[in-house]
Parts: sequence; structure tokens; C-alpha cells
Amino acid sequence: MMLSRFGLLFLLLACAHGAQASAMRCIVANLQYHSAPGDGEGYAEAVLKAVAKRVHVACRFDVQPLNRALASAGHDASTLTFPVARTAQRETSFLWLLPLLEDDYVLVSTGSIPARPLSGLTVGVVRGSMLVDFATRAGYDHLDLSTDEGENLRKLMAGRFRVWLTGRTRALEQMRKQGLDPARFHFSGPLHHFVVYAAASPHFDPLQAQRWRQAYAAMRTDGTLAAIRRRFGIQGATLAP
Repeated sequence: MMLSRFGLLFLLLACAHGAQASAMRCIVANLQYHSAPGDGEGYAEAVLKAVAKRVHVACRFDVQPLNRALASAGHDASTLTFPVARTAQRETSFLWLLPLLEDDYVLVSTGSIPARPLSGLTVGVVRGSMLVDFATRAGYDHLDLSTDEGENLRKLMAGRFRVWLTGRTRALEQMRKQGLDPARFHFSGPLHHFVVYAAASPHFDPLQAQRWRQAYAAMRTDGTLAAIRRRFGIQGATLAP
């Protein structure tokens, strides 16, 4: 099922407790991290589906805009959202349930990467993302805001701006989706390292959280998580919950 490029997706989870089922909402961000060829599913989504299967949860998708979805996940104890970058600004707003992926902020250009500072240059970023705050603090004072990273890549190719600020893994995923060879692009060194999580409200049920973490740990041990990473071309070691 292809994820909408306009925001987040609800994943409604029916959790069986004896003869009675309860519902848990799981909101999936449209940050797919290496979609497999011909498959709209992303890495983070694939991992969480596998964990949900192990904790006997059925899934159904729906759409929610980014900011509203993050607000819901932060305050609704029955909601899980992913993938969410763990940052100092968000630290106390969520229970950081499962680490899904490590990544780095980088600058991407079709030409040489300009020497910093980038004052006066237009930099492409995703509207409402943590990249906007990072760009502002880093002194990138001319921002071109887009709804998603696919739009940013198309703008970069069209010459709308010279530099794209994004996650390295996210950039590679979009290049492959659009049939572009990453070798055509120039990448800066890492500007900021971060870890993407499945996150929940601080009031999320502790027993439910334990079940999800145990299932994820079992996937690391039995090779399931490594197989999913190979499917999406994700490099590096898996992260402990």
C-alpha cells in the first residue's frame, strides 16, 4: 500500500485481550527509508508491521497531517507513531519505544557543496520537520519549504535551489524512487547524527511497551530484523531497544 506524500498515516491496531478487542492507533510518518523496488512500503513501516504481527496486532491505515499526528501521539496513551527523530526538543514528549534507524543530516547538491556559512543561499527543507529548526540554528536563512522529500529532490533537479538539507538515507531513498543515480549528486559530511524511533505517549501502557520491545529484541536475535534491513538496503548494525 503506497503511503500518502502529504503527511502521516494512521495504523489502527486491534489488540485482542481475551474475548474482547481494544483499539490502538499507530501513526506512520511518510519517511519511508528505502522503499523496495515496486513496493510502496518503507523500512520503518515494514519493521513495525513485523513487530505488530508478533504481538498479535492487526493493522489498518488512514491519513493524518504531520503536526496533528505528532500532537496526538504525544498526548494519546493509545497511540504509537513512527518514524520520529529523537531530539532534545521532543525528549520529554514521547516514550521512545523502539530505535529503528540511524541517520545523518547532510547537504545534497547537483554541483559542488558550497563552503559554509550558507548565508544568502536558498536551502530546501521539509516544512514542519526538525530540519527547519536545525537549518535556522545553523544560520541557513533562506529556506524553501516543501511538503515532502520527493518534492525537494524534484526542486533541486529543476534548479529551484542549489542545496538540499535532508537525511542521507532519506535522500538515497528518494533518488532511487525517482530513478536517479546517487553518483550524480554531491553529499556533504555529516552535519548532525540522529536516531529514528517508534515513539509513544509517556502514558503508553508499560506492559504493552514491554511486549513490543521483547518482540523487537527477538527479531534482532533470530535474524528477522537483519533480513528486513537487507531488503531495503539499510547498512550498519541493528539497534537494541
